[in-house]
Amino acid sequence: MRYFVAVADECHFTRAAERLGIGQPPLSQQIQILEREIGTPLFKRLPRGVSLTDAGKSLLVDARAILGDVTRAGDHARRAARGELGRVRIGMINSAPFHPFVPRVIREFGLRYPKVALSLEEKSTPALAAAVLDEQVDVAFVRPPLGEELRLVAQPLFDEEIANTPFYRPAEDSEEIQYLKKRREALGGFLPQRRVVEEPLEIPPLKTFERLLKDTGEREISTTMAFVQFLQILTRDKKIGPRVVPIIPDEGRTFGLEGMFRQ
Repeated sequence: MRYFVAVADECHFTRAAERLGIGQPPLSQQIQILEREIGTPLFKRLPRGVSLTDAGKSLLVDARAILGDVTRAGDHARRAARGELGRVRIGMINSAPFHPFVPRVIREFGLRYPKVALSLEEKSTPALAAAVLDEQVDVAFVRPPLGEELRLVAQPLFDEEIANTPFYRPAEDSEEIQYLKKRREALGGFLPQRRVVEEPLEIPPLKTFERLLKDTGEREISTTMAFVQFLQILTRDKKIGPRVVPIIPDEGRTFGLEGMFRQ
């Protein structure tokens, strides 16, 4: 394809051969082989050069795309070989994130190789060992013992090695430190303190609940139904409504609360 594109660009076999750094006869032979494989002429031979046939013009579009894909694929392969591209699937037990070593290593890797996508998965040690063997996970942070599985390669992380690991602190102007400072300011400063902020809450007048206070007559209602109606009145109140946060939407269907959640 590279030879074909060169001839199409130059419209001349000799100039294309010079551009490619090969002789003109081998180039002509390669084009003839390509034409035989496709089953149709790609060039019109002219007294001073060549021009593309309709088939050649169609092939040129695809040939450029193919060469572009090959170039990108080669670049991706080289970057992947250097560990600069791709995906790393990391498994860990549920207590691993609480040890400072594990999040620090993951963060350092992400900073060093920003083009590598990281995916995290939490499982038990036996499940992670099986995931590594099944190639569902590339590396895992686990607790011993792993058993006698010879296909697994384990690298112990000793407590003394972790103790000597340098402490990581982001730069003062980093996004992480700036976020921490803003949160500290919002909480009243770096020294813990208890702050009590009270806003008076205006209780709706009793007439707001008038339909609940009236006698239902012969029609009986359950306490759950009355409670649902009570909540609906509160959620419609302009001052109390925004303070009501539904936290049981699934169970709420059992008690007929789905209508309230749609409000």
